[in-house]
Amino acid sequence: MKGMRMATNSIDPRLRGGKIAAGPGAWAGGRARAVDWKGAAARAGIIARVGVAALIAVCMASGGVLASDEPTVLSLDQAYARALESSAVAARSKLAVKQAELSADEAVETAKSIREEYVNTWELAVAKYYSPDSARSALERTGMSDDLTSKSLRLSVTESYYNVLKAGAMLKAQQAGVKRAEEQLRTARAMFDAGMVAKTDVLAGEVAVSSARVSLASASKGLKMAKMSLNQLLGYELSRELSLSAGFTYTSLAVEDLDGIVSAAMEKRLDVKSASETVRLAERYRDISRQFFTPNVWKVRQAEINVESAALGYDLARQAAELEIRLSYEALLEADERYHLTQKTLEQANESLRLAQLRYEAGVGTSLEVTSADSMLRQIEAQAIQSQFDHALAKARFEFLKEGGQSAQSGATAASSGDV
Repeated sequence: MKGMRMATNSIDPRLRGGKIAAGPGAWAGGRARAVDWKGAAARAGIIARVGVAALIAVCMASGGVLASDEPTVLSLDQAYARALESSAVAARSKLAVKQAELSADEAVETAKSIREEYVNTWELAVAKYYSPDSARSALERTGMSDDLTSKSLRLSVTESYYNVLKAGAMLKAQQAGVKRAEEQLRTARAMFDAGMVAKTDVLAGEVAVSSARVSLASASKGLKMAKMSLNQLLGYELSRELSLSAGFTYTSLAVEDLDGIVSAAMEKRLDVKSASETVRLAERYRDISRQFFTPNVWKVRQAEINVESAALGYDLARQAAELEIRLSYEALLEADERYHLTQKTLEQANESLRLAQLRYEAGVGTSLEVTSADSMLRQIEAQAIQSQFDHALAKARFEFLKEGGQSAQSGATAASSGDV
């Protein structure tokens, strides 16, 4: 009874005594309208189902945990667009451009506020004639850095995308290897039952099957890890299933004028541009200093040293850039040659295995010959897949440098140069 009284105390005061003061469905004149409890429950169920359906739809649209198990199909361009959208590095690069714009505007406005007739000190001359130029140069280089960030991200996506393709090709090759080993085991058992071979051939076949299955498990793990790396780069959950619509297609890259490519790439590179701007700004800084100080003053002497140092830095930047581009081209040529060699070797390995199997089935060969030929084929297959991946990636890297891309080390050097 005490429990009943406690429950009654927790009821809405309007409901005590079985009456509601006002509102639809309220008690009026001491009579209660019948409440359709089943109808209310049904309506609540409908609302709940609609709400859950809406939640699932939202999660599917946003890639949430309730999304369908269907794999996400991605082309290389789609993967890059996704990475660019989700990259914090790219977002920070855009913010750096905005910050540089503000700094440039501030420097220009400050210079405008200084009237030329009042520029009678070195400090005012720097603020009037050097700082705006330096800020505008910094803005231009920050914009180039933002472009380099996008190009570098695309190269990273390409490499990760190709890694998934390579891992998938490795998995298919190992699956084929398991099938070959199982077929060889069936052949050995049939020949053993017919009294044509010894039991050792069956045992050797069983060992070959087990070995092939171990390699298959390793390849499956490799594909899973490659997909996880790509998912991380694209901003997806690591377990998302991906289906890549692009594939490895060998295409040779004909280069008729490497010198022209190097020269054109130089004009687009951040490191070369930064080194060039460092020279120009150092000369401007020195000229302003000369107007207010005698040549033997420390500030002028330091400015002259800065000009010489900047000029040397510019020469080094151009030399390093040219070397990077030309080495990349040589790496591409090497990858192209290795690709063609492994394709020929692959044909020979397939033929060797076929002949070894025929000799074994004819009773003039041994199971060891078949096992050795199959093992060699699996090695050559892996080399062929790797060479195709290497060629595709070497081509992507050369195209990256051709369009003004540069290594991370060069980018760090360029970022640290510019202002005097």
